Amino acid sequence: MRLAIDISNNNGIVDLGYCHDAGVGVVGVKATEGVNFHDDFYYRNVSHARSWALAVGAYDFARPSANTGAQEAKTFIDEVEGGEPVDFLALDMEDDRVSPTAGLAGFALDWWEHVSNRFKVPIYLYTSYGYARAHDLSNSLEVADFRLWLASWSITKPTSIPGWARIGAWQFTDEGFTPGVGRVDQSIWYDTL
Repeated sequence: MRLAIDISNNNGIVDLGYCHDAGVGVVGVKATEGVNFHDDFYYRNVSHARSWALAVGAYDFARPSANTGAQEAKTFIDEVEGGEPVDFLALDMEDDRVSPTAGLAGFALDWWEHVSNRFKVPIYLYTSYGYARAHDLSNSLEVADFRLWLASWSITKPTSIPGWARIGAWQFTDEGFTPGVGRVDQSIWYDTL
């Protein structure tokens, strides 16, 4: 079990050496958002995390309101393959522009199919209970091929979303503070990477 943070262009230039010294062991780095946004800090952040021997992953902030899973997967694959290897990948499912009841399992599975065929690292679905329930991401055997990175801002470890046997990582706050970064999302990483 390790402390994790996820960072993006919103954090600006970060010093992951301070994070390492503060006990952070895993860093998720935003690579893309939809098909038109490439995080300008992605390559720097991955390289910097590697230099501090931190486990590092790349994530796509999904925009199913505007794209298909295949379109986003292509953009994400191109971005990740252009840099240093990563230890895990994630599909961040929290697009608030999508219809409140739109089923998104097809989008997630389409993305998974393309990405899992190119990379042999763990692949996570980042979401919350409410989002998963509203968008048919729970109780799906196919979607459960993803490992679960659950956003649940509570004091005690939550139970898993139906369909997943366990939680691989738990984001417990979006208002944490980590030296070298400042205000940042924090998670507990249960899986071994």
